[in-house]
Amino acid sequence: ITDGASDDLLTDELLTTYRALRDGHAPALPPVTRDYADYAAWQRAWLASAASQEHIAAWRGQLAEYPDILNLPTDYTRPAFQTYDGANEGFTLDAATVARVQDLSRSLGVTPYMVLLAAFEVLLQRYTQQDAFLVATAVAGRNQADFEAIWGFFVNTVPLPVDLADDPTFAEMLRRTRQTVLWAQEHGEIPLDMIIEVAQPTRDPSYTPLVQVFFSVVEAPETHADVAVASIDWDLPIAKFDLSLEVTMGTQGWQGRLEYNTDLFAPATIARVGQHFTRLLRALVADPAQPLSRAPLLDGASPDAVERAEWQTVVMDWNATATEYPRDANLGAIFAAQAQATPDAIAVVSDGEHLSYGALLARASQMAHHLRALGVGPDMPVGLCVERSPHLVPCFLAIVMAGGAYVPLDPNYPPARIAHMLANSGATLVLTQAHLHGPLLSAPVTLLDVETLWGQLADLPSTPPPVTIDALNVAFICYTSGSTGLPKGIALSHRGVLRLVLGVDYANFAPGETFFQFSALAFDVTTMEVWGPMLTGGRLVVPPAGLVPLDVIGDEIVREGVTILWLTAGLFHLMVEEQLGSLRNVRQLMSGGDILRPGIVQRVIDAYPDHLMTDGYGPAENTTYSSLHTYRGGDVVGRSVSIGKPNANSTVYVLDGAYRPLPIGVPGDLYVGGDGVARGYWGRPDLTAERFIPHPFIAGERLYWTGDVARWLADGTLEFFGRRDGQVKIRGFRIEVGEIERVLEGLDGVQESVVIVNEAAGEKRLVGYVVGDDLDATAVREALGGLLPAFMVPAAIVVLDALPLTPNAKIDRRALPEPEQWSDGQDAASEPPQTEREVQVAAIWGNVLHRDFVGRHDDFFALGGHSLLATQLVARLRAAFHVDMPLLAIFEYATVAKMAAYLATLQSVTPAHAAAGQIQRAQRGEQDLTELVDLIEHLSDDDIRALLAEGTAEE
Repeated sequence: ITDGASDDLLTDELLTTYRALRDGHAPALPPVTRDYADYAAWQRAWLASAASQEHIAAWRGQLAEYPDILNLPTDYTRPAFQTYDGANEGFTLDAATVARVQDLSRSLGVTPYMVLLAAFEVLLQRYTQQDAFLVATAVAGRNQADFEAIWGFFVNTVPLPVDLADDPTFAEMLRRTRQTVLWAQEHGEIPLDMIIEVAQPTRDPSYTPLVQVFFSVVEAPETHADVAVASIDWDLPIAKFDLSLEVTMGTQGWQGRLEYNTDLFAPATIARVGQHFTRLLRALVADPAQPLSRAPLLDGASPDAVERAEWQTVVMDWNATATEYPRDANLGAIFAAQAQATPDAIAVVSDGEHLSYGALLARASQMAHHLRALGVGPDMPVGLCVERSPHLVPCFLAIVMAGGAYVPLDPNYPPARIAHMLANSGATLVLTQAHLHGPLLSAPVTLLDVETLWGQLADLPSTPPPVTIDALNVAFICYTSGSTGLPKGIALSHRGVLRLVLGVDYANFAPGETFFQFSALAFDVTTMEVWGPMLTGGRLVVPPAGLVPLDVIGDEIVREGVTILWLTAGLFHLMVEEQLGSLRNVRQLMSGGDILRPGIVQRVIDAYPDHLMTDGYGPAENTTYSSLHTYRGGDVVGRSVSIGKPNANSTVYVLDGAYRPLPIGVPGDLYVGGDGVARGYWGRPDLTAERFIPHPFIAGERLYWTGDVARWLADGTLEFFGRRDGQVKIRGFRIEVGEIERVLEGLDGVQESVVIVNEAAGEKRLVGYVVGDDLDATAVREALGGLLPAFMVPAAIVVLDALPLTPNAKIDRRALPEPEQWSDGQDAASEPPQTEREVQVAAIWGNVLHRDFVGRHDDFFALGGHSLLATQLVARLRAAFHVDMPLLAIFEYATVAKMAAYLATLQSVTPAHAAAGQIQRAQRGEQDLTELVDLIEHLSDDDIRALLAEGTAEE
């Protein structure tokens, strides 16, 4: 019912009346000719007039490019419905800074309000990593002379546009701020609710669109020589906005007051906001000619002891991670020493074969001698294209023992991609298996068939060849997606791998532990899975090649007594949801490669309080892990799963654009360093120089720019926010959407394209949008399948007449339509399931795909399914219909109708026939033996007789 101007009127009249009564005469107040009801009537009439429409149109145009929400990093998850519980935190601006603000205001023709507002906006940019956003402020609303002396609420809240994308100087920003403030005052008669209406923001009950953060400046009450006036300081437990900054300017000093929503922020966080605002304001007014990005938030040479101490904490103390490990050794030497110490211990279990450390050393050494005879030496790339099998680990060992660098090649990659990786790496030899030769035949390389080669090497020495291998020699070259349209190779050293698994505390790598190697050969986590046990005396279980259903994975983990397990984030989520019981003996469970769901992690902690649950973060350029966070029984996962603290012998820094450290709570670019940093990109010195920078704090060392955004929390852990660029993570794989777009635009008929990540269907999935003549979405997707790995092929292709554009002619990603096949409702052309079995199958598909309806002819993969979801689907179908069903059946019977018919044939098979089929597959190594035993145990005597009568396998 009141505003600041009304308070001033009230105070003036109160003092006039008080003085008159004190002095013994009647008060003389000006007559009241108008009241607030007159203003309300005027406003109603004006808003209905043509004059107001010009102002409304101005707001519509002004706000068209700005987001609805300012994404402040909060301490707590935003409630589903907006709350207003609040508190206040005060701080004081020092006299020297106040004097500089006043001097700068006068020299540039702006007001102190504009200087303070601009500084606050720069701080918000630092916190949110948004270059364009809105900040709310108040306009007086007393533009009509008739209403200047009326008591009432005239103030209007308006959103001020802020655009700092071009990194202007502070002086330039002040010029823009002045224009924006004057523009808002000119159009400030339009009420906030009408501004929101014309902006047409996304409605969300958890926040007020356009105005989450508010800024204001007020004058301190006047002092009076003849009257003592005191104000009541209202400290109400409410917050009208997520965050508000009010600066009170008085003759005795300037005071800041931060009002904040206590359901979003902790008191300590807001106290730091006040410190950061003071530091940033001081830096900006000290040198207004510098670009905004150059103004530091944390200076190790600051005269402020608190600031210096924080610099020491985030730069030095939290990166004191050095531990003892053989940093000058090489992988082959460490393995050989382990094998010689425990020659009879089992090293590898695969396809029923048990390789001891002694036998593994002999096999790998003989192959290493053969490679040496073929010219392999230090830093020489050797292709490795094998499936999960007993051959996998000996090949790893043989290449590094010979001094070479293995280049993992996924046999499922398109031949053109494999050919590029071989050509780029310079590998002329490839260790492979005969049935995988196809994708390799187009490359000018020598293929060595490991399945026949072992038998030809018996006469070679069973000890490692004498090769001088430095710890900084390349151990392997890992290829990841590249923004140029071609994958790029990362050269990782022996030292980087050694520091990953030796001298660490995130896992107990030791004899007696059993590891599970399930990652794809080309996935960098295979480094930890293989070398972790091989260098420390553990046992490695290598499951069968190819896709494996979730229930089979779970059975294998239990049967082999796996105690250490790493799963990609996607597979981890599925295993916890579907096979939690199979993890009961896994004392050390690790995941990463993407953001973990807090609820899923909490389920593991609660179910197995004696287990260690570790979330690992790190780019391949820093040898798999850069930081880790381990949860134990009783821990409570917050709103997000932390990526933890730096790994042993690794360092992590959160820096600004000038490579300066950022204080606690402020997001910035994440850089990683230490002994795991790669030598660079193989054959790409230009890209290496761009991403591997000189260490700003340690001479002679380098840091790798991850492209990720994170912030330090007060407990020394890191909170991850996402990518700075167009890179995404899908099911653990690192993907540059730019590479997909370039391949799309190389297809016949495709003129334009854009690829985004869609998360509306329950998980992350790629969607490609293309523009061109006579394009068929299915044909485009099939063409991509021949040029890109399966994980990079968008789950859906949408053909458009044109890409939607913003008023500034940029692609409007928010306006891209949802793929029709992902609609939650029933498509008019989609035929419902007909039989009871089809209804049951469709229900299972819908549950896996997070869809309310699945038609009988809908294709599993066209609906967004992929190989990882297929493993979940098969496990559920097998359990629901009590049948023996191979995973490949999903690819062959990919519609509900086909799958239902196929399941009917399986259910018509007699138990004896089913067992006979499983026995035949078991003899070929294609069947899980635990399932076979379970089936036989449930056979009747008659079934057993029928099985033996078939003569399939009496053994």
